[in-house]
Amino acid sequence: MGKQLFGEGNIRVVSFGGGPASELVGLIRYLEDPASEEAVKAVHYVVYDKDGDWEAVAADVVSSIATKIKLETEYRNADAADETKMDKIDLSEVDLVIFSYIMSDLAKLEVREKNGPWTLDLAFTPDEHRTKAWLV
Repeated sequence: MGKQLFGEGNIRVVSFGGGPASELVGLIRYLEDPASEEAVKAVHYVVYDKDGDWEAVAADVVSSIATKIKLETEYRNADAADETKMDKIDLSEVDLVIFSYIMSDLAKLEVREKNGPWTLDLAFTPDEHRTKAWLV
């Protein structure tokens, strides 16, 4: 598949709008694929979602993943339309940021002009401490 994205050791992943944590399944499959040449030993995975409705489902999904990679998960409440709360989230040590349905949900809420720049700034503003962050 080409160049490693993460290298060795532990990675930190944040998923906004992650719901049932289905993207974690895809990430683990990628990390375990010999073609990826990844050597990740542990994933610290944090889901930020506006509803707690998915938390139990996410826990079931994570517990059903058969992997040798150590998984640590957290489920936190956050609404992407709440700029004040979102500004407090520290991504300085995060290796992968996933936005799942966030852009389309914000557009549906008609807050694109109000909060769209926050989302873009979060994803694309260079930061000397966040040299490995990826946007999926």
